[in-house]
Amino acid sequence: MSRDGKKTGGRNFKKGTAANPGGFTKEQAKAKHLTRETLKDLMNVLNSATHEDMQMFLEKPATTALTMMIVKGYMNAIETGDWKQIELVLQRLVGKVADVQEVSGKLYLERFEGGGAVLGSDRSEE
Repeated sequence: MSRDGKKTGGRNFKKGTAANPGGFTKEQAKAKHLTRETLKDLMNVLNSATHEDMQMFLEKPATTALTMMIVKGYMNAIETGDWKQIELVLQRLVGKVADVQEVSGKLYLERFEGGGAVLGSDRSEE
C-alpha cells in the first residue's frame, strides 16, 4: 500500500522513473533472436519428424531444456489433439501473430455548407 492508503498491487513505482531504464542488454536481445531462430528450425524439423525421431531428441544427453519442452509439448499435442499448450509456448517465445484485416472499396466524404459531413461508400461496386 502507498502512503496515502491506496492499493498499488505490490508496485510502488515512482512517477517519472522507468522500471527498466537500460532496456534489453545486447546479450538478451541476441539470445531472444537466437531462440526465435532455433525455435523456427526446430519446428521445421518436428513438422516432418516421426514419433521415433522425436523420441531420439529426448534421449540425447545434449538436448537443451527448451528443445525437450517443445518436443514433449508437440508429442502431447499430437496424442491429445489439443494444440493450445504448444500455441501458448510459441506465443510466449515468438509473440502472437497479428490479425490482419484488409478493407477495400471506395469511400467519400460529403461536406455540407452549414457545417458537418457524411462519410459514405460507393455501393454500386458490390
